[in-house]
Amino acid sequence: MQLILAQLKTGSILTRQYAMYHGLGFLLDSSTLLLVSLYTLHYFDWSLPTSYFAVTRTEDEVTTCLMPNKHLYQWFGLVSTLVMALKTFNRFLCVGFAAGLPGLFGRNMVLYADEIVDRNEEKVYNINNNVCSILCHVTLATCNHVFAMPIKRLRNYMNFYRNGLAENKSADDNIPAPHAVEPVVPALVEQVASGNGHAAPIVEKRIRQVPSFHHNWSDLLFVMDVMEDNAVEPCDILIFISKSDDLISVLEDKKVDVQQSRLDVGTGTVNLVFTEAGIIERLLDVELYANGGLSILSWLEGPGGRLEALPSEAATGAKSPTFPIVMGANYEVVSAVFGNGKMLARLPNFTFNTPSELKERHKKKYGQTIPLVAFTKSDRPLSLTFDIGR
Repeated sequence: MQLILAQLKTGSILTRQYAMYHGLGFLLDSSTLLLVSLYTLHYFDWSLPTSYFAVTRTEDEVTTCLMPNKHLYQWFGLVSTLVMALKTFNRFLCVGFAAGLPGLFGRNMVLYADEIVDRNEEKVYNINNNVCSILCHVTLATCNHVFAMPIKRLRNYMNFYRNGLAENKSADDNIPAPHAVEPVVPALVEQVASGNGHAAPIVEKRIRQVPSFHHNWSDLLFVMDVMEDNAVEPCDILIFISKSDDLISVLEDKKVDVQQSRLDVGTGTVNLVFTEAGIIERLLDVELYANGGLSILSWLEGPGGRLEALPSEAATGAKSPTFPIVMGANYEVVSAVFGNGKMLARLPNFTFNTPSELKERHKKKYGQTIPLVAFTKSDRPLSLTFDIGR
């Protein structure tokens, strides 16, 4: 699957064939529209500039030409002109779709792909946003396929059929022998002494190589835009993009933020705040902005069973639920991310235990609202034989 995705990402065969087909159709439909419009104007006795397009005289002192079905031709010309205008406009939209302009003519996935970055804050797709540069590239590619490509293919055919098989038999003798390539020894990971005296490996940062070509005309984005315009929702496509690359953050990385989540001792409630899941979550929020954006549906599993979140009128209530709790009990958070009425991702469960009594140092430091990190982390110092040795 990764091989197919890589081929679609680097290839542009679908976009090129689609552009050639609809580009030729646009030229034919435009010519037909012009011809039908000229005939329709003549049926209405509308004289155009220059003598070539002037209305022909149908009567003089001697003869008179009559057209019994003139009104029928006029209506037929109007209907034909309207049909050809709609067809030409549709062809124009298809040509604009093949041009790969981000955000225009239905290329929303190209616009989103320009914003996608990985965990190292590096671009995943190389998108060209300059309209003049895109139009220049399309013009050069069109001229190359219309004028230069036929000449190159004709020359290749002539070279192929002009050279006989007998002349190519000695070609194998001139091929140099392949050089022996020594296997590359993987570099050893550097190690430094950590604070407890043990060696800890250094995680090397992966650098993404930016390709020399642009992905505006990539077959992968072409297929995604076609699917997005027809049957598949953009949210599903964005989630698929996040799972197609190991370095892109996914929605499943979202979890309870123990630093921002607060326990209110005075009201006996806990307010849960979740971490951000990267660029994919922000793009999903933009896509679902008209429908309220993303929301988190969650509940608590406690001693008394399932606890639902308190109703909230605030805008952050959908992503930061508040639950009533009892001090000195153990709770488990069950949550999932929803958008446009369906579940997009299931978040990992989170368990916390509320203390029966607050410590004095917590009261002095936090007051009545205490972050979950204050009583979820262990206050016991590390043991060489238990924590590190196991």
